[in-house]
Parts: sequence; C-alpha cells; structure tokens
Amino acid sequence: MSDPEAAAEHLRLIRTMMERATVYRAISAPAALFGGASACAAGAYFLQKGGALVRWGEFFWVWMALMVAVVAFNAWLLWRRSRREGDGFWSPG
Repeated sequence: MSDPEAAAEHLRLIRTMMERATVYRAISAPAALFGGASACAAGAYFLQKGGALVRWGEFFWVWMALMVAVVAFNAWLLWRRSRREGDGFWSPG
C-alpha cells in the first residue's frame, strides 16, 4: 500500500470511529465524590476500633452496604440527568 493509500485508509478508519462515538455517562463526579467520602467514613469506622481485628462478616457487609449505596446514588444521578435531558435511562452505548 502506498503512502497516500495508507493515509486514506487511516482517515476512513478515524471517520468510522468518530461516527460510532457515544457520550460516556456511566459515572459522574458527584458519585465518585460520594464513593470516596463513603470509603473514608468506612475506613474511619474500622480505625476507631483501635486496631482490633475486625470480623470478616462485619468487614464484608459494611463494604457491600457502601457499594450498594454508591451504585444507587449513581443510578439516581443518571436517572435525573436522563429525565432532565429527555433521553432514555438506558443508552445504546
């Protein structure tokens, strides 16, 4: 393939990728901040125990509860944005 043909092929590939591009909206800054603050709170909760060993079940369920809370908060933010913009909650991407 000559240089002009290779350049044309690259441009075609770039154009195809740009046409397929979608807006990424899986997680927002407020959800990330909420998750970080929740993780710090969980860390503080375990630190206040004075270095004592924490039972596995307690550790697991605290982190699972935080995960569910952060996922629910992020879903609520996405639902609110999709409602405001008039888009569907589930995007093709």
